[in-house]
Amino acid sequence: MKALGMTAMILATICFFVPVVGPYVTVVAAGLVAFAVREGLTFAAVAIGLNLINLLFFSPSLWTTEGEGVPLGLLISS
Repeated sequence: MKALGMTAMILATICFFVPVVGPYVTVVAAGLVAFAVREGLTFAAVAIGLNLINLLFFSPSLWTTEGEGVPLGLLISS
């Protein structure tokens, strides 16, 4: 469906600007991508690309949780 692909792409774009809830909205967008078929496939592919770029490079929520398991001494010496 074309509407699911467009909705997934819009949600993937919104995730760039929402700091805390962004990763959760990314999961919702990924669920919509799974059901976008035929006409919505192009929009779904764009949504997948945006989600990957957001999670790998621009997600501050994931950056803050990245160093939680590291002892403090290792963080200070780096």
